[in-house]
Amino acid sequence: MTPKTVFLAWQNPELHKFLPVGRLVQLGSHDFEFAYIRAALDAQADDFTPLISFPDLNRVYRGEELPALFKNRVLSRSRPDYPEYVQQLGLAPEAGALDQMSRSGGRRVTDTLEVFAAPTPLAAGGWQQHLLVRGVRHLPDAESAISDLNEGERLLVMRDEQNDAGAHARLLRTDGTRLVGFLPDYFALEMEGQQIDSSKLRVTVERVNLPPALVQQRLLCRVEYSGTQKLFTGDKYQPISNGATTVAA
Repeated sequence: MTPKTVFLAWQNPELHKFLPVGRLVQLGSHDFEFAYIRAALDAQADDFTPLISFPDLNRVYRGEELPALFKNRVLSRSRPDYPEYVQQLGLAPEAGALDQMSRSGGRRVTDTLEVFAAPTPLAAGGWQQHLLVRGVRHLPDAESAISDLNEGERLLVMRDEQNDAGAHARLLRTDGTRLVGFLPDYFALEMEGQQIDSSKLRVTVERVNLPPALVQQRLLCRVEYSGTQKLFTGDKYQPISNGATTVAA
């Protein structure tokens, strides 16, 4: 059985660009491994420095419980708002910590880190990924447009050609002309790098979470791709250390 795996992205606070830097693997019910990936070496050019919790880029960190850096990004099942929270994420109540983080992003207002997972294969070929739409608050009328969406409705992907900070950025819009948000930055970057064929990409509305839900969880989408290119499996996503566990793509 392939170990459950998530990646950690770091955001450059000035460029607001998310760059992948690490990988967390759940080897057993209580065994976890964190290692930096080769992309972290490239991120150093954007001022990334090793995290306090994991100070050595070349070391593999193993433990019998979820590292504190990640544990603080998981909502406890004892919380009274837990059932509603996982429902907004489109998850079952028994969802594990890595599933919860990869769906929510594990984002905290106190840092510049985000958790994500690779897409899951589809039986008929290709893959699918569930994503929370980003940048809702930065687009005029996006909240109103989202409130009018229905489950299963298709959204169209378009380049943000005039985005000087990120030419790779991908906007989402309705079949009309209403903008609802962006695909996550790390996802758009990988689409660009792997030259994903947009004609084989289908984005549909999975769930709309109206206020008082957090705006970061306003719109959950399902992304399906019928092509052969895989995301987050290239050389830059491999661990720096040879001592890290090998995980099949």
